[in-house]
Amino acid sequence: MKKTTRFSAWFAVAAACLLAGPSAAQAQDKWPARAIKLVVPYPPGGGADLVARSLGEALYRRLEQPVIIDNRAGGTGTIGAAAVVKSAPDGYTLLLNQPGPGVTALYTLKSLSYNPLRDLTPVILMGKAPIVVLAPANSPFKTLADLVKYAKAHPSELNYGTPGIGTAGHIAGEMLQQLAGVKLNHIPYKGSASTANGLMSGQIALGFDTIPPNLSLVQSGRLHALAVASDVRSPNLPEVPHGAEVGLPGFEVYTWYAISGPAHLPDAVIATLNAATNDWIASDEGRKRLDELGILPQRGGSAQAFAAFLQAEARKTEAVVKASNIVSE
Repeated sequence: MKKTTRFSAWFAVAAACLLAGPSAAQAQDKWPARAIKLVVPYPPGGGADLVARSLGEALYRRLEQPVIIDNRAGGTGTIGAAAVVKSAPDGYTLLLNQPGPGVTALYTLKSLSYNPLRDLTPVILMGKAPIVVLAPANSPFKTLADLVKYAKAHPSELNYGTPGIGTAGHIAGEMLQQLAGVKLNHIPYKGSASTANGLMSGQIALGFDTIPPNLSLVQSGRLHALAVASDVRSPNLPEVPHGAEVGLPGFEVYTWYAISGPAHLPDAVIATLNAATNDWIASDEGRKRLDELGILPQRGGSAQAFAAFLQAEARKTEAVVKASNIVSE
């Protein structure tokens, strides 16, 4: 009787374990089950950092796990990206990806420890911020056509400034020269503020940068916007024409904001993160934040669409870099 009882008890425990096994495994495999680290490869306070912090708060509410923002600046964004590449592909370390570490560095740096097109998994493209072509308020060039006409007649006479070698502004400046058939001299500054000061002091005739750090200067009349490097007008500068409108179809250069992970990120993680981020982009909160930063939201974007976008950006960037011989240290 005791033997039968012991056997029955053992069988009941074994059966309970078998029944509980799948649930326990499912609970263990559920993502996210702990905090997520979102690496921002730039210092706090910039556009990428502001997007990351707003997104992190939204993901916390949607995924019910905290999102820790990890600023790892340096190497034009490649130090933070390299750290993500080396991390485990479990969805707990992600990258706030941008053009520098995500594409441009592959073609402008003499050595790079990773291949962003191979070693990072595309998750979602959140939005694109077009580069704006700027001139001093007292510039004789009131339109981009004015400037191009002058530059063709006076090759290598005009200087243009950007926030640095290999930045999206630099790519835009070189692309403009190739599309318009003009020759300008590049003056790399250290950041947007220095570029704007160079314009306002008359050191340079032209500047290429993102809209947000220059918006108040344009609105106050201290700088003049000639065009946006985009296929549509910017809501922040609705009166400023885009590339095709100034006779330069294909003049499109963006600072974009995206989420990537290390290679071999699980499909389930990609799908969950993509859906939660798309939900934030479509929300009032997300729209407001992106609009404040001059970012054109990419609503409903899939991981596959982001992957295709990266390939197109890579082809375009490689062509510009090779033609211009852009090299960053």
